[in-house]
Amino acid sequence: MKPIAFLLLIACLQRSITGYCQTSNKVSLSEKNASLESILIIICHQTGLNYGGTGPWTELAHPVTISVNNTPYQEALSICFKGQPLNYEIVDGQISIHIANKKEYTLKGTIRNEKEEPVPGASISSKGTGKRSTAISDENGDFSIMLNRQDTSLVFSSINYEPKEVSYNGEDEIAVHVKTKIIELAGAIVAHTGIRMCRRKEPREF
Repeated sequence: MKPIAFLLLIACLQRSITGYCQTSNKVSLSEKNASLESILIIICHQTGLNYGGTGPWTELAHPVTISVNNTPYQEALSICFKGQPLNYEIVDGQISIHIANKKEYTLKGTIRNEKEEPVPGASISSKGTGKRSTAISDENGDFSIMLNRQDTSLVFSSINYEPKEVSYNGEDEIAVHVKTKIIELAGAIVAHTGIRMCRRKEPREF
């Protein structure tokens, strides 16, 4: 083979490889509670894309759980950014990340007990470094609460149920189950519905 023909062949192969890397639009990955940036690194490695952002987006990003196989990268990115306090756009092969202007988010959810019965009148409060938000569940056990990106968890409490704390990772909806509070008083085990079981005292012998 002549040197010129060989060089042309090498150039064509390099162009084909580069074109394949840049146009590959399918990704496969499975990660649990991984950082958003680590997921983006995997996606970029498989697609040839690049990523970058403005502001402290890596500190604000919530952990990501994702499992996709041979899925378009656009769909994988939608999963990664769902519920995140971030926006993104793809420009010239670059995933450009921006902090969302919205400071508050609406979380909707339901509270039920072990019998899948709604828990009305339960108190919901946020925990984090920002201003505390509160809400009360309605007669169907449904609630809606405004949260900000500094909130990290929610505390659910009711006079008849054990308190419960649930981590918040930017979800739009959440379903919570609480346990009935059991109190032992004067030889009786009392649940929120009344006396569940009594211990009969044996008569004393004289």
